[in-house]
Amino acid sequence: MSAVDRPSRRDVIASIARVGLSAAVLFGAFALAPLDFRGRDVLGVRLAACVVLPMLVLGLQILAVARSPYPRLRAFEAVSISFPLLICLFASTYYAMGRASPASFNETLTRTDALYFTVTVFATVGFGDVAASSQAARIGVTVQMLADLLLIGVIARVLLGTARQRRAALEAAPPRTTGHPVSSPTRSRRQRAPGARPGRRRRSPGRRGRGRPGSEPSAP
Repeated sequence: MSAVDRPSRRDVIASIARVGLSAAVLFGAFALAPLDFRGRDVLGVRLAACVVLPMLVLGLQILAVARSPYPRLRAFEAVSISFPLLICLFASTYYAMGRASPASFNETLTRTDALYFTVTVFATVGFGDVAASSQAARIGVTVQMLADLLLIGVIARVLLGTARQRRAALEAAPPRTTGHPVSSPTRSRRQRAPGARPGRRRRSPGRRGRGRPGSEPSAP
């Protein structure tokens, strides 16, 4: 990491604190908020929100990276916020779907099961212990897989590309000056000594006493 893109310890701590606070709020809302819904219309709205909200947050983070003096740190913060948001949104949708229709999955999902299933779909592990059974649940899983690919593609191409461009722009920018003129050595030598009177020149030793009363005339 170059000196241009080298954040201070305070900036790093602040970024980690923002990421931790965002994750705590997201998972706390998933664990405590009421997530029941009924009807396929509500399911469509939830699935749309699961895709639109992470992309909206990621778009705002890309704009923040483009203006940040520390683009790499800001890009790390954007990734650390976008992934928990995507996982919590889909986990809440699966949990509410299982509550509204128990036949949506091969077993009844708790909040922990919904979170576990969302992570396995995101990581493409596919253990098979939890599986979507109904058509609506399979549509939801398909939407999540497409959203995962889209989010990873945006992060790999747009977000990291913006961070590299911002870092290159910061390195190419001229260094900032403090606005104080730098004095040259010649000028500093010409500065008068402390206590000297301005406007008077020192007399040479041979010319001392010339023209003064009582002084001896110089020899011809």
